[in-house]
Amino acid sequence: MPYYHPNFDVRKKFCEVYLPEPAEEVYDIVAALQPVAADKGCTLSQFALAWVNERPGVTSPIIGPRTMAHMEDYLGSIDVIFSADDYARLDEVVAPEQAIVPYYTGV
Repeated sequence: MPYYHPNFDVRKKFCEVYLPEPAEEVYDIVAALQPVAADKGCTLSQFALAWVNERPGVTSPIIGPRTMAHMEDYLGSIDVIFSADDYARLDEVVAPEQAIVPYYTGV
């Protein structure tokens, strides 16, 4: 097992350098999507994974569970089915083709 010094974790350094803080709008979107997921009877992570899995060209979303509870939660995304109303609600929260994450938009 590799040893990570608490004052210098390569993973933390990578995130500080390459992954800037998300734009404030990201938090607003998460807050707006939580009730949408709840209305479907799933967690937000299940909702997000189900959406990703439905994208054209995606054969399997890459997940990284750290615990068995995470894995069980992620597997629940298999049962999430989207309707036309769900897509309309999503479009109200986030316009299609809109990227607000700095490392996608170059902001």
